[in-house]
Amino acid sequence: MTGKARILIVDDEVPVCRSIAGALADQGYVIETALSGEEALERDREKRFDIVIIDLMMPGMTGMQLLTVLKQRRPEVRIIVITGYPSIRSAVESLKLDAFDYLPKPFAPVDLRRVVERALDPDHPPRAAMMGEWIPVVDAAAPEGVYTIGQNAWARPLADGTVQVGIHPDLLAGIGEIEELDLPEEGDRKIQGDTCLVIHDCEGRRHTVWSPVSGQVVEVNRKIKRFSETALADPWGEGWIVRLEPLTLERELPLLSQTHDGAAQRQRR
Repeated sequence: MTGKARILIVDDEVPVCRSIAGALADQGYVIETALSGEEALERDREKRFDIVIIDLMMPGMTGMQLLTVLKQRRPEVRIIVITGYPSIRSAVESLKLDAFDYLPKPFAPVDLRRVVERALDPDHPPRAAMMGEWIPVVDAAAPEGVYTIGQNAWARPLADGTVQVGIHPDLLAGIGEIEELDLPEEGDRKIQGDTCLVIHDCEGRRHTVWSPVSGQVVEVNRKIKRFSETALADPWGEGWIVRLEPLTLERELPLLSQTHDGAAQRQRR
């Protein structure tokens, strides 16, 4: 791409627009913001942005509606979807509508910069469907047999049909010292993308851990309630949070990121 890339950030909250713009400010891009889908369409009609970063949840014209109109108008534009209401189904639906990629909030500035860099590479394929079939996303950090929901949480199907759920180490790395964990109770029902537990850090901040799959809680790892360092020391193993009796596992697992081996196996099928 020649010249400075033009990026439009669309979110109905001014602080969010400023935060995203700040994460990209030193990258040499020309950045503008819009507070609604209608405003975004008008700006893009005038200036034809290379990348549009869209919040899915907005009043009036939704992010999904904006995505649809933009791609109908300019199929070549690369759209990155962000959402503070992490619905994996919505994210996947946006990819089927030809979004380049999605980022669930909160995300680290480095994650946003990496997605933007990939989006600006004309030879880099989108995280999308090819020939109508979903191509699984690879999470290189995950052990074999583990599926992840962003850099937030993970799921491991077990031989007995239940699923272990834990906290992604990338999320833990950005939290620091943990003060308390708000764990679910046995019998609770969780829906994919909804809150599974909440982490309170020593600075009074709350961090939401999403449920990577839907199901009923059948066991809670009580030993991490008081000794949260277990999750920090072995996040892929002894630091698991809950076991779920899954509801629609076969339908939900393909929506998650996988290990290299798991992704390769699915693509061969």
